[in-house]
Amino acid sequence: MKKVLVLLFSLAWAGLFTVGLITAEGDSSPPEGVQVEARGPVHEAYAEPTETRAAPGIIVAKQPPEPVAESPPEEKPEGDNVSWIPGYWAWDEDSSDFLWVSGFWREEPPGRDWVPGEWHRVEGGYQWVSGYWAPENQAEVDYLPAPPESLERGPAVPAPGEDYVYIPGNWIFQETRYLWQPGHWGKHHPGWVWTPACYRYTPAGYVFIQGFWDRPLAERGLLFAPVRFPGRIVAARTIAYTPSYVVNPDSLIGSLFVRAKTRQYYFGDYYDEGYRKQFVPWFDYRVNSAVHDANYAYYRTAFARHKDWDKNLRTLYQARYSKEVPRPPRTLVQQTKVINNITQNKTINQVVNKNINITNVQNVSVVQPIRKVTNVRVTALASLAHAPPAAGKTPAVATPLPKVTREVKVQQVRKEHLVEETKQVQRYRAIAQERKTREARIAARPAPAKPAAPAPVRVKPELPKSVPAPRVRTPVKPPPAPVHPRPDATRPGVTPPPKSPPAKTPPPPKGRPKDKDKGK
Repeated sequence: MKKVLVLLFSLAWAGLFTVGLITAEGDSSPPEGVQVEARGPVHEAYAEPTETRAAPGIIVAKQPPEPVAESPPEEKPEGDNVSWIPGYWAWDEDSSDFLWVSGFWREEPPGRDWVPGEWHRVEGGYQWVSGYWAPENQAEVDYLPAPPESLERGPAVPAPGEDYVYIPGNWIFQETRYLWQPGHWGKHHPGWVWTPACYRYTPAGYVFIQGFWDRPLAERGLLFAPVRFPGRIVAARTIAYTPSYVVNPDSLIGSLFVRAKTRQYYFGDYYDEGYRKQFVPWFDYRVNSAVHDANYAYYRTAFARHKDWDKNLRTLYQARYSKEVPRPPRTLVQQTKVINNITQNKTINQVVNKNINITNVQNVSVVQPIRKVTNVRVTALASLAHAPPAAGKTPAVATPLPKVTREVKVQQVRKEHLVEETKQVQRYRAIAQERKTREARIAARPAPAKPAAPAPVRVKPELPKSVPAPRVRTPVKPPPAPVHPRPDATRPGVTPPPKSPPAKTPPPPKGRPKDKDKGK
């Protein structure tokens, strides 16, 4: 309890968030045996790097555990359309085991519904099939043949202005063939990120996801830290858990990577030499080796008049690589020890480097307890836009900074709202199970005797009537969608044969699934 108090008030003193009174019954310590991680995969419903065609997921030999009986916490960020998205098991190569990617509070993209991912039993083990943001109330799903390799090579013309971002091109399936839709420049809109269209792999074929507007990376809700459970609890299948530690939004900006093998975001300390080829800093990641990631491009454009922001962000990463600046802690336990030392040495608000305007406590504050927190401060590391000021002086800023700094108010969840969120978790589990069964059934269909012209497999998802209805949302009007160039009929694409045969999916069991399998 004492360690938690030190952590809380050290972070509050640094201005990262505001705390209320902590009582004995309000202890934010994790449950016994549960290890809170200060690094790991970012929940794919929170953010994913830009990718025009997602590759099939990795296959692991070990069977994933049963999903955790996860409950939403009683604290959430304010907002009418902030909803709880449940967590899932992810494979961790460092430990050769699964870790739990915690559920989180998400401000949902306008007009989008989350379709969760699932582990599928395939030849050679188990394969993760990612989730995606589908159009709201989508009645049918089209499974398409694999699109050709992208023709995107970056902008052919300069940007019309500094407030434009480049939207990569993609293949569009029309009738029986793919046509290339070129990339183009789109207007930057403060507070909104355009997520480019992409293809999502499934065992039944590729699903095309139209582009959509989303909130900036640090403003999508509250991301909770991944956790590890003791083996005895996992084996007993008796896991009940309520996430309680959130990832500091500024820490996410300052230590974000794209894992090359899976094209997924990871946050935290991946600065060791052994990670250099596996984990790419998000500002160095390129779509088809040519186009910036959309989430990074948003902030790069927002700070277009403050070039030091981008330069100093890169300098911060490099200083951690070289160990000139301390690397973030990897667990909550490590973080608590580091902050205790900083507090005792009275160096909380000293900058880590004369050229990097980040304080010691900001540099190592990755996770923070949600319980009794009243506000979370989001700055997108705007302090990097200028050098550290001289002692006792305010930094001189010639050009006003973009409006990226804000306070996220954390409020208590009403009892009836918490009940509704729990029902929605059941809905997500049912959607995932129906999707898994449907795609396995399609994948198990025998190939036609004679090759036919490429055509989508159109399926209507059907959920049991007992599944709770979707939540009612408050309408939000995003900016107008970018106007894309027409697909080029002179550049048709030929779907190439797969480089290696896809993993075979065992046929689904006959008859209705048993009650105990529902909601997994």
